Amino acid sequence: MAQEQTVSQLRALAHELVELSSTYQPSPPGAFGHDLPIITKATELITTAQQPLDHATIRLTQVVEAAVIRTLVDLKAIHAIPTLGSISLADIASIASAQPSLLERLLRVVVSTGFLHQTEKGEYAHTHVSVGYTSGAGAFYSLLYDELVLPMVHIREYLSAKRPTHGLVEPSGEDSMTHNPVTWLARQEGKTAFEIMEQDPERLQAFQRVLGSVAHIKPFTGFYDFGRLALSDDDEGEEIARPVFVDIGGGHGHAIAEILKAHPSIKPSQCILQDRPAVIEQAQLNGSLPSGVQFMPHDYFTPQPIRHARAYHLRAIAHDLSDANLVKVLRQIVPAMAPDSKVLIADEVLPERLQRGPGEGLVGLMDMMMFCIGGKERTEKNFRKVMKDAGLQVDAVWRAEGKGFGIVEASLSV
Repeated sequence: MAQEQTVSQLRALAHELVELSSTYQPSPPGAFGHDLPIITKATELITTAQQPLDHATIRLTQVVEAAVIRTLVDLKAIHAIPTLGSISLADIASIASAQPSLLERLLRVVVSTGFLHQTEKGEYAHTHVSVGYTSGAGAFYSLLYDELVLPMVHIREYLSAKRPTHGLVEPSGEDSMTHNPVTWLARQEGKTAFEIMEQDPERLQAFQRVLGSVAHIKPFTGFYDFGRLALSDDDEGEEIARPVFVDIGGGHGHAIAEILKAHPSIKPSQCILQDRPAVIEQAQLNGSLPSGVQFMPHDYFTPQPIRHARAYHLRAIAHDLSDANLVKVLRQIVPAMAPDSKVLIADEVLPERLQRGPGEGLVGLMDMMMFCIGGKERTEKNFRKVMKDAGLQVDAVWRAEGKGFGIVEASLSV
């Protein structure tokens, strides 16, 4: 009976796949297509057809494949394969400066999974997927492998090591930035993951490049009306004296630049960019912000020096922090706020209940990446609790259309 039900499900799913294939449109270059309906449905079909042993074997194969691809990217063996045509093992070995027999074994893995193609002559050629790893996809993959997969492979050992003293708990205290899977694996607990990364300038630059390449999935404008923050004529000259927008941990000022472009009612002189001294220095040298924007070195774990601003903005900051540390940061802002001031947290806002599918898998992946550095992706419920603990109340949650990214808007608790 159960087998008949499974066969019936498979036929229904196959029928839906055929229908979806007739309207399939690939994602544009550089965009994620993990949540395309046809991919979600194909994944559902595969999962339905699998037996437990099949599932286990595929997962283990994917782990091995992941490690092999990372190695081939690092050796530039992937880059040695021409975009069109094929190349011999000997030529790849020569370009990669690697033993041919070693490469043959590594390449065997990714040919068997369909990542690369091997011709009848035994030469190697790209598939439409692998060719992307010679550019943006390769950098993105390598970063996530190094900063997420490696710590996650050792997550069992990390939790076991913490069990005698801390128990089986997430990195959630104020020491979570310096005591987490990344710092534990590096044997440098006491430093933050970013301080460890800064020890290798190339690693840090790769991290920054990849973050820049995926910025399009976290839009700056178009879903929240920053124009509401502009001072009105009733403010009796405060348009000069009162700050409108304080971008805390704002990096090189991309958010301010985009907001000023989209909302000319806000003046550059009313915007303040805050970050670590070295970051602020670089932002000033870049000269990419309009004249008048103020630059201010500031540590967000210390009291906020700008009083009564219309908005205090934290973009992609909250998810780097545990609940305890986010509350600590917000409590530095609260005493500086006016009754009409807003705190704007721009970050992922997870659904309370996840659905099955590749897109939701990416949500889990990113949350685990934050876990590894002592941070956390949050649901609206999570945000509301953190805000309450900091003395704030959530007024509204504004979500970018078709994305998990949003802005949590809060004001002083009444």
